[in-house]
Amino acid sequence: MPRPPRKADCHVDRKHFAKGMCQLCWKKSRQNWRTPGARATSKAYMRRWAETHRKPKGPQTPRLVTCHPERAHQAHGQCQSCYGRRRLYVRRYGITPAEYDQMYVAQGGLCAICEQPFEVLHVDHDHVTTVVRALLCKSCNIGIGHLNDSPERLFRAAEYLDNHRGQSKDGIRRGSSPYSRIEGAA
Repeated sequence: MPRPPRKADCHVDRKHFAKGMCQLCWKKSRQNWRTPGARATSKAYMRRWAETHRKPKGPQTPRLVTCHPERAHQAHGQCQSCYGRRRLYVRRYGITPAEYDQMYVAQGGLCAICEQPFEVLHVDHDHVTTVVRALLCKSCNIGIGHLNDSPERLFRAAEYLDNHRGQSKDGIRRGSSPYSRIEGAA
């Protein structure tokens, strides 16, 4: 058996439209909302309502952050940056935080390319196969990304750097590279 149509609170002979009002009264209330003083009055009403209906809060124990105690708690005992990073590992790379921690310990907290120690290492993955390769520092990860994961481009960049090592603005080479020699240089 279908429910009988709801009647408006403002005019019992009319059908309910929104917020207990018929369509005409609702439109009129919307027009009143746009008048200059209506918003301030409404905000004051909402503020008074919130003050009278606010539930008293009991004593709350501070939530402990295990990763960075000086930061605010986000979820699961972690600060916001650690929690977001861990969720990213699972969503984007398909590895769990435990797998990331194993990789971090296996690499000794060092970047796989520059071998410098870092507190946070980024997950490097193949963009075609989506296989996780290793953990890199931000600079190395961005560098590989800008070279489009191409070993040929990386070798050309290394040759370029070797060829221009020790060169000044006037084109005169100062110093030498162990990988390349200038003809005629003594």
